[in-house]
Amino acid sequence: MRVTTKGIYDNIIANLGVIAEDLKNANEVVATGKRINSLSDDPLGLNTVLNLRSARSNIEQLHRNISIARTWLNSVESALGSVIDLVVDANVLCIQMANDTIGADQRVVAATTIQTYLEKLKGLANADVNGRYIFAGSKTDAAPFEIDGTYNGDSNPFSVKIGKNMNIEAGRDGEAVFGAPEVPIVSTSEMTVNGGGGVTDKTYTFTVTTGGTVEDNDSIIHWENDNLPVDSGDVLIDSGAGVYNFGGILLEFTDGTLVEDNSFSLKTDGTGAPVEFIATVSDCRANEALATYTFTVGGAGGTIGTDAITLDWECKGTLDPFATVVKDGTIVIPASGGEVTVDGMTVDFVSGILEDGESFVITTDVHKVPTLQPPSDWHWTTTSGGEDDIFKTLLDLKTALETDDVAEIQVQMDRLDRHINHINAIISDTGQKEIRLDIRNKIIGDLDFAYTERISKLEDADIIHAVVELKAKEMAYQAALTATGKAMELSLVDYI
Repeated sequence: MRVTTKGIYDNIIANLGVIAEDLKNANEVVATGKRINSLSDDPLGLNTVLNLRSARSNIEQLHRNISIARTWLNSVESALGSVIDLVVDANVLCIQMANDTIGADQRVVAATTIQTYLEKLKGLANADVNGRYIFAGSKTDAAPFEIDGTYNGDSNPFSVKIGKNMNIEAGRDGEAVFGAPEVPIVSTSEMTVNGGGGVTDKTYTFTVTTGGTVEDNDSIIHWENDNLPVDSGDVLIDSGAGVYNFGGILLEFTDGTLVEDNSFSLKTDGTGAPVEFIATVSDCRANEALATYTFTVGGAGGTIGTDAITLDWECKGTLDPFATVVKDGTIVIPASGGEVTVDGMTVDFVSGILEDGESFVITTDVHKVPTLQPPSDWHWTTTSGGEDDIFKTLLDLKTALETDDVAEIQVQMDRLDRHINHINAIISDTGQKEIRLDIRNKIIGDLDFAYTERISKLEDADIIHAVVELKAKEMAYQAALTATGKAMELSLVDYI
């Protein structure tokens, strides 16, 4: 085989190029500390690294979102804490001004203090974070409240995304915060179903048309059912505590306040007897903490203690309505009623009528202790709203002080107490959201660390091995240069 001198030289140069390229790559690995510096180094590994970096970028955005949400929640909690202080001060002033030893002139002076409280309340209700109002719902670009309590926001609280399909309400619907608190008409211990009978398989609705306490003997409750034609009537609570007949349904009132426009519903069974939903979850623990278990009638429904009733249930995070389902299943309440076990909990179904599509909820706290929350139509609920918002309460108190109306001052004391309880409940809910943010932030932080570690394993070089490899490439390159130099010295001229 004939090998030309040019062929030898071309082969030497090509080999030198390959060794030089290896040396360059080894030097780049040592210089950058990275194993992957170009697509050709590890195509599959680079694709994985790019995906992980994209995931880390999303995590960094979630961290920023959580920081924003925490700032908002802290601001909400701080503002509401100041509102509580203000309302407590107003309540203390009420107690002082309701004293018979206080004169009209002193009450007029106290009215100016209430005016100051109103102005402070407006400022707190219009609190903002970087120019965005926290009690305006989603209309965060404009102040939500005027001095008379007129609300210019909406009912959709400002939300922040903290995960895939996970949002947290960082702002608040101001009307729900400062508006009329929802007041139970009477507690279950103060009003009980006492038997009787009405039209079979119907829903009876009871609405307070004239409010007052049971002892006042002047409350009127309107009742009606969904019969065709509708049966209805009015019952005067005229003898204090006792049993009253509502179209055949017997309700016993022992104590409590009947709030105007509040309502209550009961269903009757196949005999016309009223059936009150009663279930308990005492002395047990669920398998999930801070969770919401929703139970929905999955069939035709029926009467507890008479019919077997199928319930579909699912478990989600208790503080996030958009959370994904953690687990789900189906249970059957036996025809005899009684205890049913679901995800660690023992639910005792005592009585009630469950119709197709109806649902109720069980929530668990951090210790997995469950609390049953029946639908609102099984309990007294507030149907009116806005009439007794905190602004109106203070305005009415100011008027009562100016007109020296002691009785009205005492009325406002009760309303202030309800506002204090209502706002304290919102502060507690805000604290729960902050706990959830902390938990979510830790989860995201752990995930970020795992992604970073994975990227490092794929991308980062073993620096000791890389240095050894570089030295080996340098020696190979030097040897190749020496050999090439000697080969290049040979020429046909040397043999002429």
